[in-house]
Amino acid sequence: MTLRWGFISDNRAGFGVQRICRVLQVSRSGFYRWIAGAKAREVRQAADDALAAEIREIHTDHEGTYGVRRVHAELRGFGAHGEPQARRAAHAGAWAGGPPSAAP
Repeated sequence: MTLRWGFISDNRAGFGVQRICRVLQVSRSGFYRWIAGAKAREVRQAADDALAAEIREIHTDHEGTYGVRRVHAELRGFGAHGEPQARRAAHAGAWAGGPPSAAP
């Protein structure tokens, strides 16, 4: 959906938001909600990037043996990062171990 909002944002001066939204069959309110949330997305991305750097450092310091649970425990010792953030960073490829896999 982000590609649609980006397209609308890039072309709204030439065609108008209402026309583009009608052609793409999306709501104008959704577009304006996406615009309003831009600052929050930037802040979250910056926080995620900082967390990914911390996770890579922890993972490297422990020679790649730490998984999500141990990394989360380390992060708790440094500050207030929750396990969901550590899992999200793992899924985003913050370290070579990647996302946790399901046990067979």
